[in-house]
Formats: sequence, C-alpha cells, structure tokens
Amino acid sequence: MVQAIIISTMVGWMAAVMVLSLVTVIIIQKFYLRTSRQLRLLDIELKADLYTSFNESLAGLTTIRALKWQAWCVSNNRHRLDRSQTPMYLLFCIQRWLNLVLELLVAGIATLLVGISAELSSRPSAGAIGVSLVNIMAFSQSLTNLVTSWVSLETSLGAILRVKHFIEKTPQEVNAKPNDEKRLPGSSGMLSIRGLYVSYG
Repeated sequence: MVQAIIISTMVGWMAAVMVLSLVTVIIIQKFYLRTSRQLRLLDIELKADLYTSFNESLAGLTTIRALKWQAWCVSNNRHRLDRSQTPMYLLFCIQRWLNLVLELLVAGIATLLVGISAELSSRPSAGAIGVSLVNIMAFSQSLTNLVTSWVSLETSLGAILRVKHFIEKTPQEVNAKPNDEKRLPGSSGMLSIRGLYVSYG
C-alpha cells in the first residue's frame, strides 16, 4: 500500500491506474485462489490413495511375496505415485502463471507511468519519476507476495474447515469402554460344533 501511495503521489494521474491495477489484482487473486484450492484438494485426495496403497502393501507383504505379485504391486504403486504428483506440477504451473501475469501488470503500470509523465504539460521532475519507477520494480514482488500469502491463508483456513467438518460429522462411540461386553439379542454366548472332521495332508 505504501508503495502504491508513493507511486500515486509522485505522478498524480497514477492514482487512477493504481486503483485499476488493484481491481485487476483482486480478479487475478480470485481466479488463482479457486484453481489453487481445487488443485490442493485433488492433491490431498490422490495422496490419500497413495498412502492407502502403501499401507495395504505393507500389511499384505507376505501374501504379495507368496503369490509373486511383486512386479504388479511395484507397477501399481508407481502409477499411483505418478498420479499423486500431477496436482503438484499443475500447482507449480499456475504459480508461474501468477508471477508472469503480475509482472506483466507491473510492466504495464511502468509503461503508463512513463507515457503519462511524457505527455503531461506540467511534467513531474526526473527525481519523482525515478522514485516512482524504483517503487514499481519493488511493487511486482510485493504484489506476488501479497497474492500468494492471501491464497496460503485461504488454503489453510480451508484445511481447518475440513478438519472441523470431519470432527463434527464423523460418528463417534459415546461412553464406550474397552472391556464392555455386548451380546447379541437372543444369544447365550455358547459355541457348539457338530459333525466336524479334520485331517492333515
């Protein structure tokens, strides 16, 4: 905000440009936030599938070895690993897109600053234009940090909301003690075996 104010005060017409750029940044942030949130949810979903596959493989290791399924399990786990990494690659791509769009926006602001300064009848001093240009260069990094921090905050709040929803909606056993014996209605708890033949070999 301070950089935007300095740029606007050095060249008066830049205040309108800064307001338009702020509206543009809000639109970009909304688009980036939606896409980033969907990719992070997809990332969580696919990684959960991968972790489940790893846990099942570890639990059934003896069965996998006995039935000689090692090659199939390795191939299956590699396929799940590849699928689980796709959202991270896409997230990296949209982060690069965000940097490109914000830097193009700042380049447009710098071009407008120079153009407006050259066309004004009461030209601002060279020092004022220089201070504005230096602040515009730093403005690009500030915009990127602002949008990525805002998106990280929104994503973290979304994760907290999912945990809260999970805690509230997941049924829990109330007042259950580990040593409680629960009997089925109409059963006496006895087991009888009749006509059983067992042989070996």
